[in-house]
Amino acid sequence: MPLFGGGRAPKYVRLGTAQVTHVILGEEVVFDGTTPAVVTLPRATATAGAHVPDVKSGAAVVLPTATAVCEARTPTITAGGAVAMPSATAAAAAVAPQMSAGATIELPTAEATGSAVPPFVQVVVAGEVLLPRAEATATALLPSVAVIAQVALPVATAVGEALLPTVVSGAGVTLPAPSAAAAALVPTFTAGAAITLPRAQASAAALLPVIGGGGSITLPTAAATAAALVPAVSAGAYFTDDFNRANNTSLGANWTETGGDLGIISNQLAVQGTTASRRAAIYNSQTVTPYQSVEFTVGSAPNGTAVAGAVLRCNAAMTEMVLFGVYNGGWQLGRITGINGTYTAIGSGTVTVSSGNTARVQVDENNVYSVYLNGVKNGSSYRDTTWGDSSHRYLGLYVQRVSTTNSHSLDNFVGKDVTPYSLFASDDFTRASLGASWTTRFGPLYIASNELSAVGNASEPISYGWHVNASSTDDQACEARIRWHSRAPLHSSVSVCVRADPASSHGGVHYWRVADKHGICMYSWDGTTFTSATGLADIISTTAAPEGSKIRIEARGTVYTAFLDNVPVLQGTFTTGQVPLTNHYCGVHGEDDSAVSGGGDPPANLDDWAAYAIL
Repeated sequence: MPLFGGGRAPKYVRLGTAQVTHVILGEEVVFDGTTPAVVTLPRATATAGAHVPDVKSGAAVVLPTATAVCEARTPTITAGGAVAMPSATAAAAAVAPQMSAGATIELPTAEATGSAVPPFVQVVVAGEVLLPRAEATATALLPSVAVIAQVALPVATAVGEALLPTVVSGAGVTLPAPSAAAAALVPTFTAGAAITLPRAQASAAALLPVIGGGGSITLPTAAATAAALVPAVSAGAYFTDDFNRANNTSLGANWTETGGDLGIISNQLAVQGTTASRRAAIYNSQTVTPYQSVEFTVGSAPNGTAVAGAVLRCNAAMTEMVLFGVYNGGWQLGRITGINGTYTAIGSGTVTVSSGNTARVQVDENNVYSVYLNGVKNGSSYRDTTWGDSSHRYLGLYVQRVSTTNSHSLDNFVGKDVTPYSLFASDDFTRASLGASWTTRFGPLYIASNELSAVGNASEPISYGWHVNASSTDDQACEARIRWHSRAPLHSSVSVCVRADPASSHGGVHYWRVADKHGICMYSWDGTTFTSATGLADIISTTAAPEGSKIRIEARGTVYTAFLDNVPVLQGTFTTGQVPLTNHYCGVHGEDDSAVSGGGDPPANLDDWAAYAIL
């Protein structure tokens, strides 16, 4: 602003007793005895951003504290001067990750500084300084999550600050009004998620000047706003129907029927009409994946003639589908082309089924079908890859009339996507020693060339190893990649195991292999004897697993299934007295019997070990 006195440009300026002939601000003359002047300083801006990684693996996300600071540096004033300071702004943003699996992310602190360099003012009388308005904004954008996850949303902060001048002569100082705003933007979730909403914070502050002479100070108004927006969450497909509505020959708008007549009788889905045939009702929405589960309650008393149950992996035309049906003496699973077309059996089980029982069938990511009765796995699992594509995503229920006999009715339908495996421990052994993540017994097992090895260890007692992380569920799976290195062990076995509990001296259930044999067994705690699973021989001949293939064992209820490269190869059972379902640790074993006559080579190594909770 121009230099004025009493509303007019001053006729003269004195410094002490000396008269001043000129006042210069930078290169600008602001007083020459006649002419006031106005000086406008530049606008300073700054931006900063912290970009976030893509994360490809489970579930907890801690987002950053993003901060931004802007600063207007103030002039040193030795006499009155009129200065219009710039508007300094700064912005910082933490961009959100794309996440396809559970992970923990710590993001950086993003900072930005904007400054206006102060002028040198050669004014020798009292003046007035106007400081700039300083602003800062920080935004933390939250992730888009494509799997089940736990997300802790960020605390987003922003600070706006105006630093005040050092005044060495009387002056009037008007401070700026700093402001700041922070917002936590909301993710879109495409799978089931647990969400903790953020606490969004913002603050603004004006620092006070040091004043070396009489002067007047007008303090600023500091303002801050914060907002946390609410997420839109879309979970995996989940459909239900309890059929609690009036009797009707139609199930309603959510269903499409095929085959003979069916409808609602006494709040349950049941056969209608006298035509002898199957009739199916397909829910009109698809699952997201081909890994499906259908559950229902057996309504009226089942009989041994007509079967009723679930439909899975059905196409839109309802000409291809998998049927799971129950009757009073068991269950059956098969593929069918058309609801009354050609039926091809996949598997079956024998068990008493009664009114009020809950039956569930699911097909997992390995195309393995498993059946549960009242929440407990029943019978064998069966693998069938048919119709595991994107055009077979419908599911539903079916009933049947055979001659003059109707099947039982059905109730409490639940159809959904299945995510059966949740990784809770893994190890690729790319280090020098096994370390604190493992508990060992005998041996010990050790790392050689970034693989787990038992070469050179005793054949009795065998060498145990269990990961210290425990499964969150009773049902578990454990797998590892087998590395033969051209060895052909005939007695020296390695294994993967589930349902161990070192604290109670239980070594778990193991799927073991040598070059030409395999089996499922429970090893004794002293590492000298073993008990094979019921239904299996102690030692079973086989062909050698390919180099680098994966061996896996799954525990579902009291049933234990061994897989080679995702194909079931063995299945047996242990009672809960032999193996408590509450044993939640997984691991491995190894033994070297190569020094014994006929023992063959030392054992294979293991690599890429992983353990999963089965949900």
